[in-house]
Parts: sequence; structure tokens; C-alpha cells
Amino acid sequence: MQRVFKDALISGAALIILLIALVAIDQRVRDRVEAAVQGDLSSDVRSATSMASEVASVIAIAARDQSIDHAPMVMFVFAATVLVLGMLRL
Repeated sequence: MQRVFKDALISGAALIILLIALVAIDQRVRDRVEAAVQGDLSSDVRSATSMASEVASVIAIAARDQSIDHAPMVMFVFAATVLVLGMLRL
């Protein structure tokens, strides 16, 4: 049970680090996160889910744009990950 909790904690930390990195890099993500934080959090659930979907779409677009701009690096990281997983036999 403790291992599952630690794994979930590490996954959550990785997501937070990714979001922080995207906020630092892309102005569109920063604007959406600021709008979500400054908005009325006690408002309708529908507006919260629409805001979350908008933020997710902006994050996806920013990640896609960054991966297109840095395609050789993305391919290198992908190949390196495959090789490491092959070496670890996972």
C-alpha cells in the first residue's frame, strides 16, 4: 500500500512539474492558468470543467508546438527511452 501511495505521489509531482514548465515557457498556458486561479472557484461546475478543458487544450497545443519546433530532440528522447526500457527489460 505504501508503494502505491509513493508512486501516486511521484506521478502527481511529475504532472505539477510539467505544468510549471509549460507555464514558464508558453504565454498562452500562463494566461489560462492565471484566469483559472483568479476566477471564482465557487461558481458553477460546468464553467470549471470548461475552463479545465480549455487549459488542457492549450497545454496540448503548446506541447505539440514545442515538439514540432524541436523534432530532432523529441526523436532522440523517444529512441533513448526505448533503448533504456529494452535494457531494463520492462
